[in-house]
Amino acid sequence: LRADGTQMPSTIQTAGRVVAVGNQPLLEASLENGQRTLTLYATPGTYFLEWSSKMDQYAHWLPLWKGTTAGLSQEFYLMDHEDSFYRARTP
Repeated sequence: LRADGTQMPSTIQTAGRVVAVGNQPLLEASLENGQRTLTLYATPGTYFLEWSSKMDQYAHWLPLWKGTTAGLSQEFYLMDHEDSFYRARTP
């Protein structure tokens, strides 16, 4: 609920967590049992996922995925991207 008591139309609730999806995409990284996973939270639309081995002013971002989402979240299972940084953006 919003502060004024009205319903928020773009929320996801699971296992004790709530994600409010706004205008900008939110990218969550997790590691469970050796499996790296990215979860993209965003309103339906087109997005880019990118990765880099550095997180400084010299970072070179490489494409990982470009596509359209239909729901409020989408999971991506990663292979061979150890010690990497990720970001989500709109076109």
